[in-house]
Amino acid sequence: MFKGSWKTTSAGITMVVGGIVGIYFSIKNGTFNEAVATTSLGGILGGIGLICARDNDKSSEDVGTK
Repeated sequence: MFKGSWKTTSAGITMVVGGIVGIYFSIKNGTFNEAVATTSLGGILGGIGLICARDNDKSSEDVGTK
């Protein structure tokens, strides 16, 4: 899953961490609401998608998939 796709993986990890940090600080400050939850969840799910994705400049053969 991580072979050869460091660019998309690092972007995905950044999105997931950003979503989690956003939730943490909004709960800590007492400002957690539906908008924060929706935005953070979208970032986390998008980050998971990027973690599972392959870089555009890598072919299937380069990363060992068929």
